[in-house]
Amino acid sequence: MKKLLFFLCCFFAARAAHAQANNARMLTGVNTVTATTYTFLSTDATKVTAFNSASPVAATLANGATVGFGAGTIFSVANIGAGPVTITCSSCTISGASTLVLAQNQGADIYGGAGSPGVNYIALSSPSGTNFPLLNGSNAFTGNNTHSGTETFSGSSTLTNPCAIDGLIYVSSGGCYTTISAAVAALPTINSKPAGQVYITNPVTMANGQEVTFGPYTQLIFGPNATVTYSGTGTAFTCSDAPTTYGGDGGIYNLVLNVTNNAGSGIQNNECTWFDFNQVWIQGPGSSSTGIPILFSNTQKWTEQSNLTLVHVQNFVNGITFQDNCAAHTGCPSFAYSRWRHVVVSPVGTGNYGFQFQNDTNWNGSDIDIQCFGGLTAITCLSLTGTSSINLIRLKIGGETGGPASTGISTAVGTTFAPIGLWERWNAGTWTDSFSGTYIPYIYNTPGNLSLSASASALQLIPSGSSFSGQFSLPSVTGFRTYTLPDISGTVAFNTQNAVLQQQQVIANQGSSCTNGELALSGGWQSTGSATVTAVSGTGQTCSWTITTGTTTGANPTVTDTLTNALPAATTVCEMNIHGGTHTPAAGEGFQQTTLSATAPIFTFNGTPTAGGTTYFVTRRCGP
Repeated sequence: MKKLLFFLCCFFAARAAHAQANNARMLTGVNTVTATTYTFLSTDATKVTAFNSASPVAATLANGATVGFGAGTIFSVANIGAGPVTITCSSCTISGASTLVLAQNQGADIYGGAGSPGVNYIALSSPSGTNFPLLNGSNAFTGNNTHSGTETFSGSSTLTNPCAIDGLIYVSSGGCYTTISAAVAALPTINSKPAGQVYITNPVTMANGQEVTFGPYTQLIFGPNATVTYSGTGTAFTCSDAPTTYGGDGGIYNLVLNVTNNAGSGIQNNECTWFDFNQVWIQGPGSSSTGIPILFSNTQKWTEQSNLTLVHVQNFVNGITFQDNCAAHTGCPSFAYSRWRHVVVSPVGTGNYGFQFQNDTNWNGSDIDIQCFGGLTAITCLSLTGTSSINLIRLKIGGETGGPASTGISTAVGTTFAPIGLWERWNAGTWTDSFSGTYIPYIYNTPGNLSLSASASALQLIPSGSSFSGQFSLPSVTGFRTYTLPDISGTVAFNTQNAVLQQQQVIANQGSSCTNGELALSGGWQSTGSATVTAVSGTGQTCSWTITTGTTTGANPTVTDTLTNALPAATTVCEMNIHGGTHTPAAGEGFQQTTLSATAPIFTFNGTPTAGGTTYFVTRRCGP
């Protein structure tokens, strides 16, 4: 009965749209009349009166002066029986006539309050000779009907094979559109691309030649029973907007896709931006598959702003793949600004991968949550090949495997992997990463100001100008830590007004070792005989030697030090001091730097060295 009420309401609502705006009302049920005579009651104004008699029916309708009739009342009537229904108005008219006759499958809305005085009625009925295709044996809506106007009803009913409801085009067995392609073709267009929603209600089988191509404004929505089986060698679903218009609201929702051909592929996104994959499950044919479950492909520009939520791909050798298919596979790299949540790939076979970037593709500026699950074979979860790159991305990656040792992240030579934040967690199995390309696991960038990148071995600051103004704040530690701060020029300069460098020890030990041969002695060290330099010690900034004099010596000899580590500037001051030896000390003896140089400073001895093979233990230090 509830179904009957619904469909009669749909019928009469179309007619109520032609009446005055205050005629919307609540219908409380269906009054089914099987007798051959009937007198309308005032309570029938809140029901649908359905006549169902094989014989002619005579019905009487009171005039508008009767309480419960007249202005503001509507009597909805339908004849679903074989016998005609004749409604006679008591001392009144219906649309100017004393009677209204309804043949089988005809109906009418009869409005009270017409004429002067308002005792008459006006009827809006279905056209003469036109079927009333609302009901069948199971009280289901089976025709191509239009429902307009305002009606309120309760109960449940079954919609069977509708063509379109409120712009949503249906694909159903026996309906107006039995294939997804036909429904897509029936959509209106935006920028010459199909735009709208297609709802698939029943299972779909597709083979070669039945693949579906749509645009960035198309939404494919699959019902609970609308599984898709694809046996072809192409790609089951392709969204194409090349060259991209960088607009759209399209997507695929609630898809269960079973690809049965080894050469078959699932979904291709060719430059459809702002595209959603929501609750998509794709099953592959197995370990001999050569197709790609989901392919992101650029052929003229880029495919950006993709959103994937609750996507699962399994039983393919290949995983989700990114390709630059412009000329020579270069020039169209971007798949940036994407947001992926709980996207899972379970690859099979040898040489498999979960996610792979090929050519020069990039995944920059994205927020990604992906997982890989392996069986009994080794897998690679995230693979970067060619010159592909991942930059400025938050990446959460994990999963598990029950097979041999697998690779979490693999980067080939020529690739770049530089996420903003990396969260990597593998729950089961043995996993390692393989970084052959440029690897910067943390990078921070402030446009026009500063770039900060960090890896396992280095921290790099790249200021926008010639200097960096900032502060390092390090926690208190017990013991020592080593911090290496290389500049491109090999120089680190702290240019502050009142800086204090506090540490237990500051040791310059990173340069080349000093040598005995770097000191050149002038003739005053060896007027006769031969002076020597021995016992060198030290690295870089501070070094020491032993100078042994000749048989005779002269006044004010010099020492030229050809540095093994050049100084940052010629104005850097050095010093050379005497710290012992076998010579006879004299008042005022010592060295004075008489020539400043970045590569070969010269030191002059004050006085005459003690002759006869005596020794001077000397130390040279440059800078602080």
